[in-house]
Amino acid sequence: MKVSRQSSNFPEGRRLVSAGGNTLVLIVAIMAGVLTLFLLFALAYTRLLGGNQEQRTAIEAASIAAAKDLGRIVINDNNFGYVGLSDAAPVGSGTAAADGFSMPVSGLNTITGTIRLDLIIADKTNNATMKYFCKKDLANLKSAKDKLTAALQAALVPGGSGKDIDGNLVEPYASAESAYEANKVRMAASSRYVKGSLKLTLGTLSQGVQTNIPLPKPNMWANVNTTSQSRAGYYISEVNCPYDGEDFVFGSTSNNIKLVNMQLFQSGASGLPYTIPSVVKAEADQLFDKDKIVHLAAASTTASVFDPKPAPGAVTIAFPDGKPPFIATPYDIMNSPILAGAPVMTIKTAPVEDFPGPSGGAMTTVPWGGSGSSTISNVWAQSMYDWYRLAGTKLNAKDAVDMLTNSLLTSGAAGPFTTGYMDVFQVDANGNITQKLVLIDPDPFEAVSNKQMYGESKGVAATTSGKNASPAEWDVYIRDQVAQLGTINGGIHGGRPLSNPLVALAPSSSYRRICSEKTDKVIALGGSEFKVRLGNLGGIGDGASSGGSANASSSGGLPPPSFGPRDDFGGLSLPGANIISFTSGAGMPGTYLQNGSAVSIRFRVAAQNTSSGQKFTKKKKN
Repeated sequence: MKVSRQSSNFPEGRRLVSAGGNTLVLIVAIMAGVLTLFLLFALAYTRLLGGNQEQRTAIEAASIAAAKDLGRIVINDNNFGYVGLSDAAPVGSGTAAADGFSMPVSGLNTITGTIRLDLIIADKTNNATMKYFCKKDLANLKSAKDKLTAALQAALVPGGSGKDIDGNLVEPYASAESAYEANKVRMAASSRYVKGSLKLTLGTLSQGVQTNIPLPKPNMWANVNTTSQSRAGYYISEVNCPYDGEDFVFGSTSNNIKLVNMQLFQSGASGLPYTIPSVVKAEADQLFDKDKIVHLAAASTTASVFDPKPAPGAVTIAFPDGKPPFIATPYDIMNSPILAGAPVMTIKTAPVEDFPGPSGGAMTTVPWGGSGSSTISNVWAQSMYDWYRLAGTKLNAKDAVDMLTNSLLTSGAAGPFTTGYMDVFQVDANGNITQKLVLIDPDPFEAVSNKQMYGESKGVAATTSGKNASPAEWDVYIRDQVAQLGTINGGIHGGRPLSNPLVALAPSSSYRRICSEKTDKVIALGGSEFKVRLGNLGGIGDGASSGGSANASSSGGLPPPSFGPRDDFGGLSLPGANIISFTSGAGMPGTYLQNGSAVSIRFRVAAQNTSSGQKFTKKKKN
């Protein structure tokens, strides 16, 4: 029974085991199927993620490539010269002026920051003329911005292009498409870029980034919010930073190209008074497995190489015949009661070549470009403004204000100062203004740059103290070699300072820093004098000859028979050794690394040339 029972149970047990095995197989099969499905899903998901990453890597590369090219494109503007999204040093063969030397490129953000800084200086000095030119430049900036934006947009379409500083073609679309293709990471499935689907769009951001444009020094003068308008001492883009009733908006350009959140990109209205579009969005389609299209986009900001402007030129206040008693500070040139009633300046320019030029040259009288009349005060204010903008955004605003009321270096001399001299003002590497005394003879004279500004006003004051304390009548001459920038309206040299050995003295221990605390002191950093004497240079030009002073200098008198009305060129004959002329060359001009003469004002004792020599204008007796 027992065995029989066991025997009878055996087949049942086998059936039970068999049923259990079938269940296990079924479970294993189901699990295997599920696992297979999971693996297939995982593979598909991996392929999808891989394709997504492939597309994203490629589209980001395309956006970066386009942004890089946009930063290289430059245009030639009527008012600022060569303009782009980025600064560039004067090294490009495609930016050469007529004299052969290369011109610099100014980034739109740099121009914006410079104008805002100079408007702050104009406001702090309450100078209406400087404000006029600031606001005129701001209007010109918006025009240049529109021209550059149009050029950039035209370069972003298929087949579009622009030009860089060497005149080479820059093709952002082609560069972006090549970058896209080169950065695909091949996955297991078939995948390809949908040819022609790449689209590049120029725009702005709804939330700004930190630019590389520094706030004015001192920062407290910037008048900006330290959280919404500036960060770490730099302006923030895509936000209005108004000053004195004018709007200032910076583009999203910084030291490096940066990928940004696509949600911040915008190509339409921003709510700002104006914008500087400097962000590029790239979009493209990628085809997977013959029927799946992935569309992604990426956006990048452009970058600017910040130009340090190592030598933005010098301003000189010169008294070749001794110092008139009514000038003690630069401020006196704008506000001396004696000069207030002086004749307005006659404004001239050299329309064809430098004056005096290789062909003798000529100057023509032109209207003054400012508001109001061409008083000495107004013309000098314009010239100072033109100098400020050469220094860009590094200029110390407080130094610029203090300079006007800081004493000239010989103002405290006892008795008549009978030696010719000039104060030389320069901007050092840190943006601070330095001051230097240079002893001079009446010559050499500076040429006037083609299409730049020359002003003269004769008989502005009569005094009893000239050279050797002679009674004298004073004339004033202003040369603004940087009044008009660029090769379109700026002439042969494009508004470049004149290389002048009297002022091309690199800031060093022999210079004195303009004092920021007390106007009656300067910080002495070394010797205060530098004597320049260039030997017997002769007298030429048409008037105040060798120079148009109360008594002929040691350089020699005016050789007959060249005589003429008094001016500050030394006579009417062809240029000679006593005329400092502009040179021609190639590549980087010397005045980029070493200061040249940007603006000069000279106070001369009137001299009328006659056949017997120089006849000096004495103070008239009542």
